[in-house]
Amino acid sequence: IGTTTEYLATRGNFVTYYDLPGVLLDFAKWRFQRLNGYQQNIYIYTNTLITSSMYDRVVAIDVLEHIHPDEFDNTCDWLAGMLKPGGILFAHNYFLAAGEKFPSHFPHQDRWAKFIERHGFTERGEYEWVKPEGAAA
Repeated sequence: IGTTTEYLATRGNFVTYYDLPGVLLDFAKWRFQRLNGYQQNIYIYTNTLITSSMYDRVVAIDVLEHIHPDEFDNTCDWLAGMLKPGGILFAHNYFLAAGEKFPSHFPHQDRWAKFIERHGFTERGEYEWVKPEGAAA
């Protein structure tokens, strides 16, 4: 709903907000219009996938556990492809909450570990991984 985007933009960062069309995107756009001069720091992107490695940092907070298993590997590979070599992937994942209580969550923890290894990311912090400097852009 744009909370992280708003936080980053109002602290001088240029942010690309990616979301699917619908109520949540509409709400985020409404929030961004109220930022008194920081709107120019936000680029809203929908529908089409970004395909170039142009970002210093990709942030996915409580997102990846909602990705269907058939789309998980491609989605994570896409995230890695958006990062510049040496870029940081910040991802807070709640995979372990999958099940009856959280039916929209999938237990991707093993696939996540394989993704990190496959792309050669190194862990920088609890939720941060660094793309290798020599990785293809």
